[in-house]
Amino acid sequence: MGEGREAHLRIFVAVLATFGVALFASWIYRDGLSFEPRLIIGTAILACFALLGDIFPVQVTERTAISTAAVVLMVAAALLGPAWATLAAIPSALFVGRRDPLRTLYEVGHSVVMVFSAGMVFTLVSAPLLIDRSAPSAAVFYGTIVAGMT
Repeated sequence: MGEGREAHLRIFVAVLATFGVALFASWIYRDGLSFEPRLIIGTAILACFALLGDIFPVQVTERTAISTAAVVLMVAAALLGPAWATLAAIPSALFVGRRDPLRTLYEVGHSVVMVFSAGMVFTLVSAPLLIDRSAPSAAVFYGTIVAGMT
């Protein structure tokens, strides 16, 4: 890779990571981060599932594998909200980029932006499901589908 392309890649990853940190900080500033045992336990459980999804991807063809971690993170965004789902995404991102610091920073930034995008869409129809269960089930269903497409 040429020096110019590598410099552009480093700038892109830095901007992505900065945007991820800004999203997380703005969400915490706006809504706070409530420490409830069910949120902490749910984050740990979903982080384990996301990590397992990256450790054991589903092999489609010899050269193609699908990780189920994105599905787990979509569920985490609906159940826990964007902030806690971001914390659930970090172990998986660290595993994927394990040996390369630039790749690790990219994976963390990518996961944070992905989770917050889905979580912000989902919060238009419902609060996180572990906190507020009063939303109609149809709204939750369609909100989760739209969040996943985001």
